[in-house]
Amino acid sequence: MIDSKEVKDIVRSFGADLYGIAPAKRFSKAPKGFRPNDIYKDCKSVIVFAKRLPTEPLFASNCVPYTWVNNIINQQVDGLGIEVTLRLEEQGIRAVPIPSDEPYEHWEPERSYGRAILSLRHAGYLGGLGVLGKNTLLINKELG
Repeated sequence: MIDSKEVKDIVRSFGADLYGIAPAKRFSKAPKGFRPNDIYKDCKSVIVFAKRLPTEPLFASNCVPYTWVNNIINQQVDGLGIEVTLRLEEQGIRAVPIPSDEPYEHWEPERSYGRAILSLRHAGYLGGLGVLGKNTLLINKELG
C-alpha cells in the first residue's frame, strides 16, 4: 500500500494544481444520492484535484473564450483522473474515476441544470481545496 503523500505526489505528477484527499465518511452533509458510497459502496477516500483556468477569458465580452477554455480544462481533468486511476491500480489500489462535468444522471430541464454523480463542491471542501461560499460554490484563496 501507498500512503496519502504518495497518492498526492502521483496526482501532482499528472499536472493537478490543487489536490487533497477526503474520507468518504465525512460526506454526511452532501446531498443523498451524491455521496461517494452511493457510487462505489467500498469507497474509503476521495482523491480530489483541480486545474486552474486562465482568468482573462472570464472578462471577455464574448463567452466563447471562457467556454472553450473551460471545456479543454474539463477534458484535461478527466484525463488526469483516468491516469491517476490507472497508476493506483498498478499499485493494487481500487479506484473509480468520476467525470468532472457531463454526463449527468440528474438533469432538471426547466432550469437547464445538471448535477455530477458526486457532490464535487463537497469533495473539494472536504479535501482541503477551499471553502464553501454563501453561493455554495467552492472558493480557493489563491485561485478563486
